[in-house]
Amino acid sequence: MNLLAILAEHARQDPGRLAIIDGPRRLSYSELYGLIRGFAAELSRQGLGPGGRALLFVPMSVELYVAFLAALYLGATVVFIDPGLGRAGVASAAARVAPDVLIAVPKVVWLRWLVPSLRRIPRVISVGRRFLGAISPRADGDPHALPASSPALLTFTSGTTGAPKATIRSHAFLVAQHQALQEILHLGPADVDMPGLPVFVLNALAAGSTCVIPPIGARVADVAGETLYELVQSAGVTTAEGSPVLFQSLGAAAEKRRAPLPSVRGLFMGGAPVLPAIHERLLPWLPSGDSVVVYGSTEAEPISAASGRHEALATAPASARGEGLCVGRPVGSVRVRLHDDEVLVSGAHVNETYENDPDAVARFKVRDPDGTVWHRTGDAARLDDDGRLWILGRVEHRFERSGVRLYPTALEVAARSQAGVSQAAVLEHQGRLTLVVEGDSVDEAALGRLHPAIDTVRRLRKIPTDRRHNAKIDYAALRQSLAH
Repeated sequence: MNLLAILAEHARQDPGRLAIIDGPRRLSYSELYGLIRGFAAELSRQGLGPGGRALLFVPMSVELYVAFLAALYLGATVVFIDPGLGRAGVASAAARVAPDVLIAVPKVVWLRWLVPSLRRIPRVISVGRRFLGAISPRADGDPHALPASSPALLTFTSGTTGAPKATIRSHAFLVAQHQALQEILHLGPADVDMPGLPVFVLNALAAGSTCVIPPIGARVADVAGETLYELVQSAGVTTAEGSPVLFQSLGAAAEKRRAPLPSVRGLFMGGAPVLPAIHERLLPWLPSGDSVVVYGSTEAEPISAASGRHEALATAPASARGEGLCVGRPVGSVRVRLHDDEVLVSGAHVNETYENDPDAVARFKVRDPDGTVWHRTGDAARLDDDGRLWILGRVEHRFERSGVRLYPTALEVAARSQAGVSQAAVLEHQGRLTLVVEGDSVDEAALGRLHPAIDTVRRLRKIPTDRRHNAKIDYAALRQSLAH
């Protein structure tokens, strides 16, 4: 069983059920599957087949998922490279994976001439306005039969904590990931799901839900909250997943209108620290729902989950004291252990290796004598008496003062609980443990008293964060800012 087989079953059992809403466009499961078969025939004519690789540079849209699923239909591997890696990062990643075909929007098709590794891809398909209209839907055919261990998806880690690593997900992995996500999301045919992350669309379609594509461009942080609010209300969205910055803007729009979101039963947030303040903003406007923290990484998604209504708000006072950020209990399909404070995870949806990167495998993978592979997340945490994980920060960023270990996230969350602080970062600068804050009317003296180890407090107009989500601290760029 793989995701294509699950999708085919939905198309057979309930062909008229709405699969995707993308702006004014609506596709049923039968129509979507017909387009997938039709485009798969075109890709096959172009020479793509089992073992081939298709690099996709298409924004979240109907076109993306027709192309994505058509490649899987043929037994090929889909490759995603985040444009946020920059031209050099994209060039390096493309050279490492050697795609057989590039499927991209016209802008990328033209820009590939500036990137030699993209220019060397032998076949190119432009996905423009007329792309879907040029596909002849097919009503017959079955997905290429493949072993469950065959590669299906190759993506790269963000690179915010080192060189991006190529992670491979097999068909069995994707099914296991879907099952793990269902432990948290519980999606079904009655749900209207709005995924803010591309791969989560696969989960919604596998669950038989209606998938609403949000208008997300190159930067998630640029999405207008008013637009999201209107989309949630008009489509009757029941669930949504994405970066906390996405839901921060949605909550702001609800506040401005003083109007609730009655259809929503769950907003699931991850990819960056989810602070109690986000739950405080969202929950008043979710009369029938909850805001949920989903903790995970590229290599292991999900690891744990925490209810905003029942856990995040209850643990907020402890977070304000610098005790870390509660991300809930591990899902049942993973094993979690702590080694020297670091979170290690193992399970069917935990990536066990990297593409052509033995150094990264040696650094981030641990193999037990019985063959079990554990992934080192790089996150430091503690487990409380109720079995809940509390994230403290990155292992590589820890400090020691008077024999006591300190981690940045715990201190940053405490700082952001103070009035007027919109962002915070902790790092060692010129031999001093420095708390850098962003915001108006902050009490620097009070911030300095958050922890005895804090030597100095600095205020910046803007703390650098990652380009796409505007959520994770870019510590390298911050060090440069402090140096000037």
